[in-house]
Amino acid sequence: MKNFNNYKPKILVRTILGLTALLFLIVQLISNNGSFNLNLLFKEIFKSAVPVGIILAVFEFYNKTLWKYPLLNRMIQIPNIEGSYSGKLISTHIDFKTKQLVSKDCVIEIKQTGTDFSVYGYFAYDDEDETSSVSESLSYSLLSEGKEKMELAYYYINKPRKKRDKYGDLNQHNGSGILCWNKYNPETINVEYFNKDRNSKGHIQLTKISNDLKGKFYRPTN
Repeated sequence: MKNFNNYKPKILVRTILGLTALLFLIVQLISNNGSFNLNLLFKEIFKSAVPVGIILAVFEFYNKTLWKYPLLNRMIQIPNIEGSYSGKLISTHIDFKTKQLVSKDCVIEIKQTGTDFSVYGYFAYDDEDETSSVSESLSYSLLSEGKEKMELAYYYINKPRKKRDKYGDLNQHNGSGILCWNKYNPETINVEYFNKDRNSKGHIQLTKISNDLKGKFYRPTN
């Protein structure tokens, strides 16, 4: 099956519409021995553009909103798990100052449309509320889809928010993660992640705390 993920949709659509107008012009020139009627040309383009525009508008609305609803999401591979999740990161990475395993509280936000899936992570130390680092997914791939279990892999980049971390061991790094959840209980998600730069791995058990996306670390109030 062909994959169009690498195309920029808006530019692709504009190119198709432009080529359609050019084709109408060429056909009209050939049909009229090198002359053309501007009014007729605009009329033909309008007749073709209006249905295409309506279809694109409906698709855009479906892609952003309607796909989340039951019965309307049958075309979508990944079910709606958009929202904010809270958890604790447990890593095998050993801090070079404290000589202890790194542990951080985190808020993971999942943002979805029908055609896109993004994972954002906001991390803070146990005794702080300030975001120490932020991660952002760069790509994703659905690994498996069973009757109940789903697994999705993503590649991310993590950047420090502070100029200097209090432990002095925070720097930009890349890694990969695997989200695993039950279709019938998407309120809880397990994350296994692998950090090649630090030669470490870790685990986060996430619990959904909100449907809203705040774009920052915060502690649940209940």
